[in-house]
Amino acid sequence: SILANMFLLILPCKRNKFPRCELFGEKQNFFHLLTSSKTFTIAKLAMIVNYFDRISEDTKGPEGFVYFRRQVLKEEDDEEDENDVEEETEIVKLYKKLDQPDWKNSDKPLLPIKTVPGRGKSINDATGCLQIDFANEFIGGGVLGNGCVQEELRFSVNPEHIAAVLFTTKMENNEAIIITGTEQFSKYKGYSYKVEYDGNKIDDTEYDGNNKCMRCSTCCIDAVRYWTSNGNYQIQPSQFNRDLHKAFIGFSNPVSIHGDSNSECSHESYETIATGNWGCGVFSGHLEVKLLAQWLAASQTERKMQYYPFDQTLFSKRLEKINYLLLSKKVTVSELYNLVLDISKWVDEAYRYNTDNHKGIFKLITFYYQNKCQLPVVPKKPPGPLIIFSHGKDS
Repeated sequence: SILANMFLLILPCKRNKFPRCELFGEKQNFFHLLTSSKTFTIAKLAMIVNYFDRISEDTKGPEGFVYFRRQVLKEEDDEEDENDVEEETEIVKLYKKLDQPDWKNSDKPLLPIKTVPGRGKSINDATGCLQIDFANEFIGGGVLGNGCVQEELRFSVNPEHIAAVLFTTKMENNEAIIITGTEQFSKYKGYSYKVEYDGNKIDDTEYDGNNKCMRCSTCCIDAVRYWTSNGNYQIQPSQFNRDLHKAFIGFSNPVSIHGDSNSECSHESYETIATGNWGCGVFSGHLEVKLLAQWLAASQTERKMQYYPFDQTLFSKRLEKINYLLLSKKVTVSELYNLVLDISKWVDEAYRYNTDNHKGIFKLITFYYQNKCQLPVVPKKPPGPLIIFSHGKDS
């Protein structure tokens, strides 16, 4: 009924007349999709209409629940007061804030990454995995507007996600949103402004009888938006740690206020994370930096990773090599994290000396393990143009 109200324009088109509207996205109904003549918005609308067609044909209506969960990382000066905890209800379940991990001293091993190359391969098809949504800080991004990349398309083929737009406030840096139990109703082909509706989809995802929902869980995490894919800046601790913590929050196993971890999106239900080039499209993230952040977070939360590089063929090959190298060296989370910190210092020194010695992050890691755990000496050169880490995409 929530989506029906949005579709029938019973809810206002915009929130700008409401208080605290800065916490929500601008649009909250389907007015733009219903009135736009753009082919990609028509494609999204076709997916929504197909959802209503399917629902109307089912006399019993959809069964089970859809869970919307906000996970929060405890800040360093954040102390939870048990007296302030709200009461649980049949619908609202309360969970503890996550503790900050000790990245510098974690002895957890890096877990393997399985690469799934190919432009036609999609995170949406990773049945049984915790599937990553490359989210906007406002959940859903431009799904009700002109947006048509990963998050918007995911919400269009699984329209029950769209309900989150109405009641989910803007994500803070220490928050992630997990949506569990939605069903995929449509398919699409193409991407971005060339996307097209590709017909009905019969979702064969198994049903989770314990939690009464479809066994499909989407982890919504928003990456930092950059204006250039410059690894020099993105590898710096203040930047790297933000996305590292964001991934950790989304990948973590929630623990209830009663101490149990048997939730609808638990580690037991989803042992593997399906992800890809998170934040490396319109947000201009650096592929190698974002991969390392996700890899560390996944290993710290004891989940394996299934990586979809999409059209980044060369990066996919580099990823397979670095995965083999670090696993063969039995590298731990703390070892890789501390190496990232050392690389950030190396980059900073190289910047000060204006070296044009081109390295890549993966190349520096490879050099380190092939040369008795030593990074290369930074060449001291006169001032000149500097490019340490070029654009994160394959050229």
